[in-house]
Amino acid sequence: MTSRKYPTRPWVSAHAIIFNKKQEILLTKRAASPKKNFWFPPGGVIDLGETVISGLTREIMEETNIHVTNFHFNDYIDGLTYDKEGKILYHFIVFIFTANYLDGEVEAKDDALEAKWFSIEDIISKKVLVTDEFIQITNRLANNTTLS
Repeated sequence: MTSRKYPTRPWVSAHAIIFNKKQEILLTKRAASPKKNFWFPPGGVIDLGETVISGLTREIMEETNIHVTNFHFNDYIDGLTYDKEGKILYHFIVFIFTANYLDGEVEAKDDALEAKWFSIEDIISKKVLVTDEFIQITNRLANNTTLS
C-alpha cells in the first residue's frame, strides 16, 4: 500500500459542503497534514471497495456524528503539496459535494479537532482559516441562487 506522504499514486478523497436550514456550512478543523489546523468540509479518503458516496457518508459520521442527505457533485480540487526540494509530499484528488444536514448532534470526532457551523460570509471573508481553493468553491456557491 502506498503511503499518503510521498505517495506513488494520488489518493482519492471526498468531502461534503453540508448546509443546515440557516444555510450555514459545517466545517471541521483538520488534525492531520496536509493542511493541519485548516477548516475544511468533513470527509476523507475513500477506502478500497467503497463507492464515493458510501465512503463520504462513513467519513462524515466518523468526523461529525451526523447524517446527511441529498448529495450533489459540485467540484474537485487537485490537492498537490510539494516539499522544499520540489518533490510531491502529498497528492490528493478531492471530490467536493454539497449535501443537506439530516440529523444528529454535531460532535468533533476521529481526526477532526473541532466541528462548527459557519456562514458563507465568514468563510469568504477569511474569518476562519480555510484554503484558497475552498474559498473559490464557496464563492461559486454563494453566486448560485440554488445553494442546496
